[in-house]
Amino acid sequence: MTTSSTPSSSANSHSSSSLLASKHLEHAEQQRQEDIHKNAKTEDPFAKTSKGLVDILLERKAQIGVALGVLILAGAGLTALKAQRDAKLEKGRTALYQARKKFAEEMKNLEGPAPAAGAPAAKAPDFETFDVATKLPGSLSAFESVAKEFEGTLPGFEAIMAVGGLYFDHGNPQKALEAFEKAEKTAPTARDKGFAALNVAYALENTQQHEVAIQAYQRALQGNDAAYASDASFGLARSEIALGKGDRALEIYDSLISKNPNTDISRKAQTLKSLVK
Repeated sequence: MTTSSTPSSSANSHSSSSLLASKHLEHAEQQRQEDIHKNAKTEDPFAKTSKGLVDILLERKAQIGVALGVLILAGAGLTALKAQRDAKLEKGRTALYQARKKFAEEMKNLEGPAPAAGAPAAKAPDFETFDVATKLPGSLSAFESVAKEFEGTLPGFEAIMAVGGLYFDHGNPQKALEAFEKAEKTAPTARDKGFAALNVAYALENTQQHEVAIQAYQRALQGNDAAYASDASFGLARSEIALGKGDRALEIYDSLISKNPNTDISRKAQTLKSLVK
C-alpha cells in the first residue's frame, strides 16, 4: 500500500528548505562582510614594499643631508683654522724681523765709531766673549719673546736658535745648550729638529760632554739632511777621537769619502783620517 504525502507535511518540508536557504544566504553575506573587513586591514604587499622603500630613501636623504652639513661645517672650520694659523705665522715673521733688526743695531753700537783713515780696523765683536744679557739686552729680550709667543712655529724656532747662537758665539755654551735643547723639543719639522740636535751636539762637545754629544750627533744624522749631515759626521768623529775611539772615527771618515767622492767633504775626511793615531 502506497502512502501519499499530505498537504500539511509537504508544507512543512517546503518551510524547512526555505529556512535553510535563508541561513545559507545569511552566512554567505556575513562571510563576504568579514572578507571585506579583513582586506581593508591587510596592506597590499606591493604597496607595503613601495612604502618601505620610500621610507628608506627619505631616511637616507636625511642622513646624507646631515653628513653634508657636517662636512661643510668641518671645511669651514679648517679654513678658519688655516687662516688663523697663517695670520699667526705672519705675525711671528714680523716679530722675528724686528728682533733681528734690534740685534743688528746693538751689534753695530758695540763696534763703535768707524776708525780714522789709515787706522787699523776695530776688532769685530761677533765672537767676542761677553755677558749677552748686559751687552745685547734688547736683542736677547726680543728673541726670547718671539720664541715664547710663537713656540712650535718656524719663527719661534728660529728665535730660540738665535738665543742659543748669541750665548754660544759669546762664550756661554751652557746657556746655549739650554736654548738649543728647547729648540730641538719644539722644532716644527724633522729637518729643524735635526739642525737643533746638531747645535746641541756642538754645545755638548764644547763643554767636553763627548758621550752625550755623540748621541746628539746621531740624532742630527737621523734628520737625513744633506745640508748638515757631513757636519754631524765630522763632529761625531771628533767626539769619538776625544774618547779614545780612533777606530770608529776612521770608519766615519771612510764612509764620508765613499759617499762624497771628489768633493771638499771627501778631501777633508781624507786629511783628517791621516791624522788619526
